[in-house]
Amino acid sequence: MYMLSRRGNYMEILKDRYTITELSKRLGVTDHTLRYYEKEFNIQIPKDSRGRRYYTPETANLMFQIKSMRNDGLEIKAIRKILQSEYGLAEPP
Repeated sequence: MYMLSRRGNYMEILKDRYTITELSKRLGVTDHTLRYYEKEFNIQIPKDSRGRRYYTPETANLMFQIKSMRNDGLEIKAIRKILQSEYGLAEPP
């Protein structure tokens, strides 16, 4: 199954949910990078009953898009504006 993004980039989705470690390995980033993206882009990541983050196909694809934009050389400020306009994400607190 593929999750198609609004920007035309996609990530092959193999599971219903990913742990932070699983997703960081799939994307080739660190766990810290994913937590940084959550904070910087004010992305609400669900947590299980033990308080551990899990990424749905939608949030995994969003992280993939952020990483793709960073790889294309976009700065955090530019990515934030894109995400706010396309997804209605709020400014971080």
